[in-house]
Amino acid sequence: METGMQNSRKKYIIVDTIIVILATVFTGVYYYYIEKGFPPYFDELANFAKYNQMIADGKLTNLNNLLWAFTSILSYAIKGYSYDAVRLNNAIMYAIEILLSLVLIILLKKEKDSIWSRWSFMPFFLYMMTLLHDGKSKYFGMSSEDFYLYPFDNHVLAIIFSLLVFIFIELEKRSTGRKKKVLALFTVLFLGYGLISTDSIFAIICVLPLILVYMRKVICKKSVKKHMLPLIVAFLAMVFFLRILSYNVTSLSFLNAESMSQYGGVVYGISNFGGIYTLLNRVYIFICGILGIYNCLFFDKAILNLNTFSYVVRMGIILVFLVYSIKCIKCWIKGKEDETVKITLILGSYILCAAFLLADFGEMMINIRYLPAVLPFSTIVLSLLEEKISLKLMQKGICNAYKIQIVAFALLIAIYIQPVYSNTVENVYDSELDEIAETIKSEKLGDGIAPWRVAYNISAKLDCEYYVDPVDYNGLFLESIKNTVERQSDYYNYILIPSTVEGYLYSNGFDKDELVEQYGRWDKQYEFDEFTLYYYKDGINDWDHCIMDYQSTQICRNENVHAKNKQLQINEDGVIYGPYANLERGNYRVTILGENLLAAEYRATVQAGKKELNIEKVCQRDDKIEYVISLENEEDDVEFIIDNVSSQKVFVDTISIKKEAYSLNFNFDNENICYTEGVVLSDSGAVINEGITQFGPYIALKAGKYKVDIYGKKLNDVAYKAKADFGETELPMQLVTQNDKKIEYILNLEKDTENVEITFTDSVGHQVIFERMNIEEIQE
Repeated sequence: METGMQNSRKKYIIVDTIIVILATVFTGVYYYYIEKGFPPYFDELANFAKYNQMIADGKLTNLNNLLWAFTSILSYAIKGYSYDAVRLNNAIMYAIEILLSLVLIILLKKEKDSIWSRWSFMPFFLYMMTLLHDGKSKYFGMSSEDFYLYPFDNHVLAIIFSLLVFIFIELEKRSTGRKKKVLALFTVLFLGYGLISTDSIFAIICVLPLILVYMRKVICKKSVKKHMLPLIVAFLAMVFFLRILSYNVTSLSFLNAESMSQYGGVVYGISNFGGIYTLLNRVYIFICGILGIYNCLFFDKAILNLNTFSYVVRMGIILVFLVYSIKCIKCWIKGKEDETVKITLILGSYILCAAFLLADFGEMMINIRYLPAVLPFSTIVLSLLEEKISLKLMQKGICNAYKIQIVAFALLIAIYIQPVYSNTVENVYDSELDEIAETIKSEKLGDGIAPWRVAYNISAKLDCEYYVDPVDYNGLFLESIKNTVERQSDYYNYILIPSTVEGYLYSNGFDKDELVEQYGRWDKQYEFDEFTLYYYKDGINDWDHCIMDYQSTQICRNENVHAKNKQLQINEDGVIYGPYANLERGNYRVTILGENLLAAEYRATVQAGKKELNIEKVCQRDDKIEYVISLENEEDDVEFIIDNVSSQKVFVDTISIKKEAYSLNFNFDNENICYTEGVVLSDSGAVINEGITQFGPYIALKAGKYKVDIYGKKLNDVAYKAKADFGETELPMQLVTQNDKKIEYILNLEKDTENVEITFTDSVGHQVIFERMNIEEIQE
């Protein structure tokens, strides 16, 4: 007997060790080679400095911060200051968390006499583990603002997953035959769904220990060993299929934004519910999803895509889980022999339900993310109240005084939570978003920038006619605007700023002076009750930063160019072209940063490649290429082409463009420079004898100030003029300097002028030599 127990213990140890090693290695490899920087909010080199500073300041308040600090230092030591270090940092961190969670759960389950060995404590234990995990959970020492951001993604789901899996396993223990097989399959499918149903790592941390415990039973007990293969196959199929189908839960597009807004209030995966229909919202969306697919298939009214199908499938699975869990929990409560336990469970369910209803329908609006947690319990309460067992319990243990106390306690919970949840963007500002969206439409304001949660809602109300780019979780800062990378266009027309609201997430306010300093004075200002919209007619262009990074939708590439590690890798015969920008007349400095850039050729064209531009190369290095182009007129569809003509790989980090002062250069032999008869053109310049006049270049100049520089020899006594209309109109000018080698004067144009020419004549007979002429706009 003792030998059998020892063999069984060895089996468990071997299985546990294998699963721990495989899970740890898989997690590390997955996040290093597949996710490549997940989650995106941590994919910044600044994290190294951030966590090193936290160590110095002694602010490592929880397990996850300590782990982040350790992994960032380790990654920096291995990979240096690079994005590879960020990827390695993420991979190591998640692998360590999986390792710690699995080892800890095994140790706690090992002692049979320990309270932790009992399944009834498992949900609580997993819940506490998620509190320690800080990837999306900031519980210890956090502010109410942080608590608002992360309620549903970890605490509630951890409890739900743990509780439901516990129920399924308990039911499976008590079942036999076909029912046992069905429950076993259902349990594994539920565990698999837990792994892929969210984009945060907490699901793996919460659910993987349960998978470990369950798979131990499957592998080590002969009675269910024969079911191991189908269970594993079903689990893997579920994970990989749904992982591919619904890759990112938070960026789903369901039918279109307008239908999302009308049918249930979900906009691009952001919850925005309210009103009395909240309890039926999931069913409502699911029905609308089915109708949407029906329209797609038979009436061609919408585009059926994987995201739509994925959303409908996932909502259907969730509904099945909710309905089934209600039955399971109800049966579970009935099966308890201790009447006190039954009363406690019913009271707890009723309190949860009452708190939610009082807060929601009392206009206090507890965030709807708690709906999945409350819905099963509230339904249990309603169903149990109709049954004899519930009536008997009510007669025995729940009197009218208890009912009053329960409602009062629920109301206190709602009042306590209300300040955290009442000031969300959806609740405080939603009524105003219709007015803002209508203004954007009627005034044709174009694309813009808005706070993260507001942006999606306005986009939905605009029916995707215009795009509102979301920036920054915790407030709208200029730094966030400047560094936004997921740009839908090369500039925005407005910035939507929330007003300062006490206790609200954006209470930091906004510095208007800094806005003016960075982008100039806005052309028009729209005031709303809780928002201000600053409109820029010519768009918000940040010329000091990259406006055309490689992720821009305007940048195109052929099949030999691949995005890799925040770079574009250009293989042999690879070409980058775009962004087909419309640029005004002027000079533009184009800067390309990357690696091995000298292996490629660089060109600039207009009119979608029909006309080649002359480029003046300023810098040519392996890590930097810089050149200047001059546009004499406004041009459409300007593109900057990088063509890898070598067999080497070229890597491009950024392509930026900066407008310089408008300047034109004309050599003596330029085709636009003309002379009267008798001029002699030599290698050194145009020799102008007595009586000969130079004129041209007949260019169009906009109103403004221009500096005209004429270079040559013997220019002391030259008579010069500026004219328009082919010499019919003389233009006002102001002499700055005139000497033997240079004439400089200021040309003032009060209006846009066509056919501007600069003339000078040798009236003395000194044989003036004209070399070149520059015309440069003076920017005031």
